[in-house]
Amino acid sequence: MKFIKTYDSGLKVVAENMPHLYTVSFGVYVNVGSSFENENQNGYCHLIEHMNFKGTKTRTALEIMEQMENLGAQVNAYTTKDSTCFYFKCFEDDFELCAEMLADMYFNSTFNEKELEAEKRVVIEEIAEIEDLHDEKCFELASQAIFADQKLGMPIGGTEENVSKATRQDLLDFKNKYYCAKNTIISVAGKVDQEKLDAIIKKYFESNFVNNQGQYYFEQATDYSSKFLYKICDSEQSHLCYAYPTFPSMHENTPQTAVLSYILGGGMTSRLFQSVREKHGLAYSVYAFRSAYRNAGYLQIYAAINSENVLKTNKLIKEEINLLLKDGVTQQELDRAKAQLIKSFYMSLEGNNGVMPINGRRLLKTGQLIDVEHEVNLIKAITVDDVNKLAQEIFTQNYALAYVGKSFEGIDSLK
Repeated sequence: MKFIKTYDSGLKVVAENMPHLYTVSFGVYVNVGSSFENENQNGYCHLIEHMNFKGTKTRTALEIMEQMENLGAQVNAYTTKDSTCFYFKCFEDDFELCAEMLADMYFNSTFNEKELEAEKRVVIEEIAEIEDLHDEKCFELASQAIFADQKLGMPIGGTEENVSKATRQDLLDFKNKYYCAKNTIISVAGKVDQEKLDAIIKKYFESNFVNNQGQYYFEQATDYSSKFLYKICDSEQSHLCYAYPTFPSMHENTPQTAVLSYILGGGMTSRLFQSVREKHGLAYSVYAFRSAYRNAGYLQIYAAINSENVLKTNKLIKEEINLLLKDGVTQQELDRAKAQLIKSFYMSLEGNNGVMPINGRRLLKTGQLIDVEHEVNLIKAITVDDVNKLAQEIFTQNYALAYVGKSFEGIDSLK
């Protein structure tokens, strides 16, 4: 059973009672991410996420972690291009204490100057780590290539320069502007009593939000680019990532795009896996996946290969796409993809680790909750003609491309 409520401040809460569980998953979703920043602020959301763990008016950073771990609870956070999430998972008996601690971090973090300078160094190391994680760097470049100079193309972690220059007041001003009730969704899933949850939300969250008006952010329309971006580095493995424009997250073609992505590169029977890896042995990893936001989306094709095989792999991927456009998908491929997507969807709803983020993000970005039966029926209704028509629409467009790896003869031909 789901419990949904909008409080006087504008805060929305969704809870799904799963009484057969021992635990509760609790997430605070904020409608702000790296694509909400400007060039000079890029990296603020991620740094604020870190600083919320670095001490409050009543707890040090160590005390926060000690109290959570003493309860056997898990607590963490992450920043994306369009949202930030702070969450914990704990046993039912410890729920109120963990909620109070998360609220304390959310509202009362002090952003201590000494802690800030130390955390800046941590974040700068994290930015440097991504430079060395060549697959992650390739995905980042693909995002920059398809969105060019727009906000969705900016890196989530920001730049070393911005992080270094950020002051305590800069971060607090940004946080006070966007971390407000109307930008926040609380999602809870697990063994949770409705009356108890309502009392906890009022006591620790609603009471703090009443005087925090902030500013609601309307995500901007986005255009697509077809750049080729690359980074040459000395690495044993090279990375290719193609980015084709598709649709926003709630577009009517979202289910068809998921099916097309799976047939092309979603599993071991997918066309790319069978061609690039199984038949030709050129890659260990080759797959396709979707990234979608409120006003934009793209389908990515990724391959990790030896630099000597980049042009061969590029040719094989193009051949598979051309074959898809020429002959279309088969009924057998479609049935397999639909079965995988539907069963995977149901599996994601079996535990509170899946239900909590699904409910939270859907409510944050659409104002509505997911209708499981409706979503499944949309997938079931997809036909071969639907997928083939969509493939023609997507794969006849210009696309963006990213490469990370060793230089090789003929790299310019990728342009």
